Amino acid sequence: MRVVLLPPDERPVHRRDPEALAAIAGAPLDLPPADLLPDFHEPGDTDGLARWLRQVGPAADAVVVSVEGLCHGGLVPSRMTDDPVEQVVARLAPLRDLRTAVPSLTVDATAVVTRLPDLDDATEEPEYWASHGADLARWSRALHTGDGIAAARADLPDDVAADLLWRRLRNHTLLLATLALASDGTLDGLVISADDTAPLGLPAREAAWLDGWIAGLAPSHLVERYAGADEVASVRLVRWLRGRAEAPRIHVLDEPGLDRIAPYEGVPIRETARGQVASIGGRVVDDPAAADLVLAVAPPDGDGDWALDPLPDDTDRDAHHLAFADRIAGLVDAGVWVAVADCFLPNGGSPVLVDRLLERGVLARLGAYAGWNTAGNSIGSALAQAVIGRGRGGPGTPHERLLAHRLVEDVGYMTRVRTAVRRERHAAGLPQEPEAVEQEEIAGQIALELGRWLDGLGELGTRWAVDPTSVRLPWGVTFACDLSLEATDG
Repeated sequence: MRVVLLPPDERPVHRRDPEALAAIAGAPLDLPPADLLPDFHEPGDTDGLARWLRQVGPAADAVVVSVEGLCHGGLVPSRMTDDPVEQVVARLAPLRDLRTAVPSLTVDATAVVTRLPDLDDATEEPEYWASHGADLARWSRALHTGDGIAAARADLPDDVAADLLWRRLRNHTLLLATLALASDGTLDGLVISADDTAPLGLPAREAAWLDGWIAGLAPSHLVERYAGADEVASVRLVRWLRGRAEAPRIHVLDEPGLDRIAPYEGVPIRETARGQVASIGGRVVDDPAAADLVLAVAPPDGDGDWALDPLPDDTDRDAHHLAFADRIAGLVDAGVWVAVADCFLPNGGSPVLVDRLLERGVLARLGAYAGWNTAGNSIGSALAQAVIGRGRGGPGTPHERLLAHRLVEDVGYMTRVRTAVRRERHAAGLPQEPEAVEQEEIAGQIALELGRWLDGLGELGTRWAVDPTSVRLPWGVTFACDLSLEATDG
């Protein structure tokens, strides 16, 4: 299968990860030229992206198109631009044009229910979020429940409240227009995911409205709705890279705690896992012996966040992580292909879990590992690699490179090095986020520390090394790190 992918934005997760998955499959992948994509707040060239899609799409077997990328010029710009609703909706036209031009082409779309974070931070939101973010989230919850609306609204300036609702109405209208394309046969598939949400609030209410329309309008096999965002491009890419292969049979390991709701999500993590399985074209089986792979989801484990509130040592928590690792190791030793989604805490992976898997000698034999950002991000990423990598693993393969990369980024960087960098800056009285002139120096420090960490990963550390020239901070913040691994002579 040849797939064309128009991603939500320029971040490595939307380019590097899909390229890595296509390399595992040995399949061609077309991505837009970098100069058409957004640059953080600056939207991409929507006219240029439409022209590119119309040019390359007809020669592909499938196109996977982010609605935010095509119609807003990016995921972050979708929350910040002032483009009117009629202009935004009109930018869906290339999807219908492709269906008309090549009826046999698979046309797939992804879209996101606009998030509403509960903190005073305008890094990825309109400027007023710096002063009113928490108040907007409080009002959002009141609007959902119907309780205390006037009291919550009293803390907000009129222009701020009006702007929030205008943007949400515009973006919700775009989702409804996209859903109509699934209903009338223009789309062969559609994912509407929920990004950084909660059980209560405007995003949850809008998602419920969408579910009502989906139930009445669209065939159940066409539209998927679940928690996630940044992993969706990889999941849908793998769905179509598989072509007409039989649906993978996936057993979700029955771990206590899967009925909990993970931070930044609005539904139990068990539902998120099942939604990701359906989105990738798989089917859940209850008997692990009948499965092609086992999805082992580490359930949410108390409060904390590896990016915002790293946890102190905790004997009881560590015992839980060790027991989960031992269960996974037993499966791998029995010849089971296991995808590990480390969702104990958001925004990083558990060093205790990874160290135990290394100690048991199974780390390099995993079908996948992911432990970054939200639970949906981790589950979808792990599932995508395990599905496309089944039968393609082994020393020195593209599959092993991606496995090592996720471990280095999700645990080595997000849990270990990022925390250390932020603590050092705090102790020195420096702002948490480095100025542009500091970023090269910090990237060099990060590369050195990650190289040392990878050296300690046993056989993975003998076959792969961090390319020190590749390390950078996308968007100029320490929250995420981009890097590349290179093969060694080991």
